[in-house]
Amino acid sequence: MEKTHYDVAIVGGGLAGKTLAAALSARDFEAVLIERESTAAADNRVTSLNMSTVQMYRNIGAWQHMKAHAQAMADIRVVDGPAGPSISFETLSEFGEAHGYVVHNEVIVAALGKTLKGAKSVTTVHGAAAALGQALAGRQQLNLANGKTLDASLICACDGARSPLRSALGIETSMTDYRQANITATLDHANDHAGVGFQRFMPGGPVAFIPMQGQQSSLAWTLPKAQARAVMALDDDAFMALLSDQIFRGDNADARGPFTAVSARSTYPLRAQIAERLDGPRCVLVGDAAHTIHPLAGQGFNLTARDIAALTDILLAARNVGEDIGSARHGHSYTRARRADILALFVATDQLNRLFSSRRFGPRALRRAIMAAGRILPKVGTGFALQAQGALLGLPSLMRG
Repeated sequence: MEKTHYDVAIVGGGLAGKTLAAALSARDFEAVLIERESTAAADNRVTSLNMSTVQMYRNIGAWQHMKAHAQAMADIRVVDGPAGPSISFETLSEFGEAHGYVVHNEVIVAALGKTLKGAKSVTTVHGAAAALGQALAGRQQLNLANGKTLDASLICACDGARSPLRSALGIETSMTDYRQANITATLDHANDHAGVGFQRFMPGGPVAFIPMQGQQSSLAWTLPKAQARAVMALDDDAFMALLSDQIFRGDNADARGPFTAVSARSTYPLRAQIAERLDGPRCVLVGDAAHTIHPLAGQGFNLTARDIAALTDILLAARNVGEDIGSARHGHSYTRARRADILALFVATDQLNRLFSSRRFGPRALRRAIMAAGRILPKVGTGFALQAQGALLGLPSLMRG
């Protein structure tokens, strides 16, 4: 007989949904993962995993399937302007072997697929959209697009920034439109990057080179929308010439150039969006359904990973004392547990983007003072790095060794 009753139903089969399914499986919850679309198509993007997220993947058995394809980030260098001051976050003892790792999204998806393949407590439903159905006694029903129904004690919305489930729950969001767009591509370059991430703050927004395996880097270039459209219209030779001129003019802060090739480019608008709460009746929001932030620090998915680890801890504690994991009390606990971390990272990335994108004298003087403090006072740099790891507010058990 086909199973229709679960502890947890996860709606959305992207990185967030698959990671949550693997985390719940590691804690022996009966879960169903509902994927609306196949994730088999190639995804050329990369994700920066900090060491807290890497530790979580170790603990749930997924890291072993991706570590051979992961590029360690040994250092992160940040430069203000075409020839301004710089700060370096060299590997700190708090993090062990590296600041984190850079992994292709398709590698992460494949690793999670292998992890879930051996997970007897997780069922995957492919190609079916899900909508909230009837509220049952101690359960919530989901209606699938294929005509079937199932129910669970708790529904987890991992269905993206435009989450239909969030809308169905009537949860409002606060949105900030940066009027910027991000241009991404994979770059081949002549020299070894030595595992160093590089970010330069330019008047239009930050540009980052994220180290990948081999002599390749992933580009993330933020520009005002009109400029981004113009840059996207350039042919590859003109694009490479502009990139080299704009980013490396005036100093030798990064030695990976000259660039020798560029992959197909893509672009997307930049907005931050924070849900007013992360829980509703027998439902919680996870990942982009709960929050999106400016990508300048590369911490969006690590914030999602902390959602997953915190939620898993709350559900485990509830089950251990025989309580209803879908009760409103535990949903409220999840919102409270995540609120400070989400807001702290939103404010940090929002204000850094505004500060370093400004050409006015006051912000320019302030950011130079900040950069100088980071060089002079190692603990300032350590504090920045610890916040990026999520360690300042404490880490859930899944993220500890």
